Amino acid sequence: MKHLYLLMVGLAMTGTIWTQTVSVTLSVDMSNQDVATDVHVAGNFQGWDPAGTMLMDDDMDGIYEVTVEVADSLTTIQYKFLNGNAWGVDEACPEACAFPGSTDRVAEINGDTVLPGDGIGACAAYGSNTVLFKVDRRRDEGSN
Repeated sequence: MKHLYLLMVGLAMTGTIWTQTVSVTLSVDMSNQDVATDVHVAGNFQGWDPAGTMLMDDDMDGIYEVTVEVADSLTTIQYKFLNGNAWGVDEACPEACAFPGSTDRVAEINGDTVLPGDGIGACAAYGSNTVLFKVDRRRDEGSN
């Protein structure tokens, strides 16, 4: 019986070791928007629930923030901000900062991370511009 107890405690501790999390702070600049009742974020780190993760603007500067715990095994997150709490009020993220082939934001996570407060539906803070460079590295046929 003693060995069974030790085995169960050991397995429980092993499970705890493998399920480590990191903190990710997400923020969105809503200063140029008519804000709905609340602002949310949905993503692959929380099951894409549009009403599951609310952001707050505690200092009333127009920047809404939330810190979430993400499994440390998740090295890339996809997410969208919502001006409300249901699909249909979600942003369409521009190609420059979107996951390829989608309108979802994408971010690389490496330990505790604080992501920038871009404008909703934008790749930069309001008043800034974003430039997307694409390079075609294929050689023209016939050139050396």
